[in-house]
Amino acid sequence: MPDEDVLSPFESMIIQYFHTIASDWIFGSFLKLCTIGDSSPKAFVIRRFGLNLTSKAVRHAAMLGSVGVMRILGRPDPLVPGFREIEELRGQFYKHAIAAVKGNCYVEILYASYMMCRFGGLNCKWEETSKHFNGFLIAFEKLITLMPSGELESLKVLYASVLGDLNIVPPLPRVGWTHWQHISTLTRLTSGNLSDLICALMRAADLAETRATCEWTAEIRLQLLQLFLGHETVNPVSNFDAYDERGLLIQASRCQLRSLSLHFESPSWQLFLHNLRSLGIPPFREVNSQFEKPPSATLAQIATLLRTCSVNLTHITLFGEAPSDTFQFGEVESALTVCRIIALVDNAQVYPSPSMQVVHKLSFRRCRIPALFLAGLILSEFNLREGISPSRVIHYRS
Repeated sequence: MPDEDVLSPFESMIIQYFHTIASDWIFGSFLKLCTIGDSSPKAFVIRRFGLNLTSKAVRHAAMLGSVGVMRILGRPDPLVPGFREIEELRGQFYKHAIAAVKGNCYVEILYASYMMCRFGGLNCKWEETSKHFNGFLIAFEKLITLMPSGELESLKVLYASVLGDLNIVPPLPRVGWTHWQHISTLTRLTSGNLSDLICALMRAADLAETRATCEWTAEIRLQLLQLFLGHETVNPVSNFDAYDERGLLIQASRCQLRSLSLHFESPSWQLFLHNLRSLGIPPFREVNSQFEKPPSATLAQIATLLRTCSVNLTHITLFGEAPSDTFQFGEVESALTVCRIIALVDNAQVYPSPSMQVVHKLSFRRCRIPALFLAGLILSEFNLREGISPSRVIHYRS
């Protein structure tokens, strides 16, 4: 059971700062662009542990995270705790975290590890972050098979968001960043064997999909692909071991693409893709108002399709392969799908109101430029004087 006690004045001050300012940093940048309503780690934490955070492990993780935010924002003294107070907080956190581990309190471990991953990422403490991330994965695997179906979403949101936030850790000019800025996120999280970490990441994703498939399972796959492909981008092959590592990354990337491809095989998706193909090939004719309008309920799914095609093109570009059994679209079809989605999103006539168009454009702003760049690289090979040759596109589709 969570610990019940009275907060000291110091704890009350830090917890208040956590609720008013720090939580927006601790719970990251990732969910600001894709979370609706209460589907956020902050809401899950407060619902489970209350405003005073009755779990001591979770509370001290929140306080450490808040102190990290204070230092980043340059809060004036005496609000920012000194080195001795911070080390005391850290010691108390580990004391209560060890007690939670011994008591098999996996929910507390999950949330505390999540916040400590953010604390480590924001403060460039990657050696510490890798340990907390490993603890998060262990707790996730234990809980995903035990949690009632009503609480599965919270676990998936946590997994997707911790991956998303680690993938977009800002390059803050802090002590220790210079050493880490040219190292991939996957390397930062590897405290031991890279193969073991990749297997643990994929195993957790598979378990999440086994219980139930939803937009968050797709988001987990996309974030894993960003981890894997980002590692290949930062770490060129230069020795024999790297070749073995590259083969492992190729297999891991293929598995995620294959799983994502299954999301688009339903009749409703096939109908949407059929309508999308009616736009033809670039240069597109004007998108008219008769096109099947994407309802607001499918906004996240359409963004997922765009990002999936984009990471498929990234895989093809980095590894020089497009195996037919990995993703249902070939390289040209993926590139054309990217262009068609952007053309659809940019056209005001397919929206019932200008505000709906604004919402859609904001949802695609992060991924549209990289996706269009990759699509352009692929389609430029087929760029003839009169545009893209339909016969060559059809050949690649087959």
